[in-house]
Amino acid sequence: MPYGKDVVIACYFANVMDVQRGKAWLPDQRAIRKLQASVEAQGLEFVLIHNCFDLPNRVDISSSPYFERWLKEWQYRRNRKDIVNVFVVDATDVDMINNPSPHIERGKLYVGDEPGNTVAIPWMLTRHQEPNVNAWLRENSTLPLLNCGVVGGRRQLVMDLCRDMYLYHFEYP
Repeated sequence: MPYGKDVVIACYFANVMDVQRGKAWLPDQRAIRKLQASVEAQGLEFVLIHNCFDLPNRVDISSSPYFERWLKEWQYRRNRKDIVNVFVVDATDVDMINNPSPHIERGKLYVGDEPGNTVAIPWMLTRHQEPNVNAWLRENSTLPLLNCGVVGGRRQLVMDLCRDMYLYHFEYP
């Protein structure tokens, strides 16, 4: 493998309850084809981490798919020292229209957003009941809502975020 790869990673976990959607996903490779094609059209490596297809990077998961994705993405990058820039994205509702890699700056984390929404939308307030987090959301209610379904930057910075997101799950289940 050549050194200096730019990679886009997505996770697809089927047959496990997705608490955000209230149902389990069924195995369906068609659901990720648009993302894969758009990533590869930009000349980037596409990596799918999953639990249900006859493809590389099949893993077992043991908890919430949302938090498992952060762990599995961290583990993948830990084992791929050739990665320089990485984006971790949602598998089914993201389309890569430009290659962000030439624009990535060291020390900057790139995060998608939800145009028109702020951190105090009801969905956030009802799902983040930990008192300190909920208070922060209410006190900063005018800040734009960021979308962790699109996160990127240099390998180590994104690894640090993935670790923190996964550990948050254990501190505030």
